[in-house]
Amino acid sequence: MPDLNNPEPGPCAFCNRDATRETLLYEGDNFYVIADHAPIAEGHVLLIPREHFPHLAALPSRLHDEFESLKALLGDFVLSNYGSLTYWENGIFGQSVPHAHLHAISVNFDTQIYAGRGHDFTGIAGLQERHAASDGGHYFMIEQQGEARLLPPDWELYLSIVHFARNSRPTNWRFDRDERRLRGAPIIEAMIQRWRHAMNAGRGANHPRQGS
Repeated sequence: MPDLNNPEPGPCAFCNRDATRETLLYEGDNFYVIADHAPIAEGHVLLIPREHFPHLAALPSRLHDEFESLKALLGDFVLSNYGSLTYWENGIFGQSVPHAHLHAISVNFDTQIYAGRGHDFTGIAGLQERHAASDGGHYFMIEQQGEARLLPPDWELYLSIVHFARNSRPTNWRFDRDERRLRGAPIIEAMIQRWRHAMNAGRGANHPRQGS
């Protein structure tokens, strides 16, 4: 997730596979999964296409089925291990890494904050249809409890949503990236162990190349 005051400098970290190797959970031909290096909550994983796209609304249809399958795998892992689940994407708006990626996070948001804003949609194809039907510009996306909304690039709305999570227990969303990095190591290690246990127990059996 972005640090609004301190975006990531330099080239795209998600195109540099060595940069994400230490937190790799799964690697396939078209996507890979990592533990977020600065986790917002105890369960915080990223689904990332190997090919560079600016946002998920640009993901080609040939990748849709695989994306949906891996998204469900991540959601099952986060929800079953941490008790809550939200999917989040910064569609360029608010990105800290300029490469499409989906966050699966163990947080809950107050959906009333953004009720009636933007557009609802279903699945990656629905996201792309809504994006194309709007101005096709920047956006952010939230999906919680099966309800997904494509939201406009509005900082006031964005911050209202984040501040709710920041002040809600047990999440206590840490907004500062340096603080999250500092405190993240034991959270990441615990999550990697839970992921390995879940995969060994049968989840993800169709994905043979697990991260090590």
